[in-house]
Amino acid sequence: MKNEAEMVKLHNQSEYGLQASIFTSDQTKFDELANQLEAGTINW
Repeated sequence: MKNEAEMVKLHNQSEYGLQASIFTSDQTKFDELANQLEAGTINW
């Protein structure tokens, strides 16, 4: 993906969206992305 916005859009278009993982050491970035993703479980 070209950027985070494209990643979020693509993820949220999935008919499944059960789980996501965000690989970062930045707690703020994790929180921002986690709030945008439509998933039942989000791993850090």
